[in-house]
Amino acid sequence: MKRLLGVFLLALTVTQPAPAEDSGYDCHRDRIFKELQLSEDQAGTVKQIMKEKREKQMVIMEETRPKMEALYNETREQLAAVLDDEQLSKFDEIEETKHNKRKEWRSRHPGF
Repeated sequence: MKRLLGVFLLALTVTQPAPAEDSGYDCHRDRIFKELQLSEDQAGTVKQIMKEKREKQMVIMEETRPKMEALYNETREQLAAVLDDEQLSKFDEIEETKHNKRKEWRSRHPGF
């Protein structure tokens, strides 16, 4: 159970929005700016708006993390009461596989 909780907490960390300075985010932002054909003034203003949005998003994620952890723990306890040891172990493996796939995807798509 501690292992799965560790995986879950790591997943929460990994799924946090990347800082605005992240090169993957910069590439994505630059592509959007180009597609929208923004002027330099517009690009500067939009960049600032998006930076403020990401900062607010980080605050929300930090506020939400304890609730998500509590929900996960509650769900895990409920499952432990229903599943036998083998099933619970298999569940842990499935969750870890899902986490690893998400981590792999994020490594290929930085900034998301």
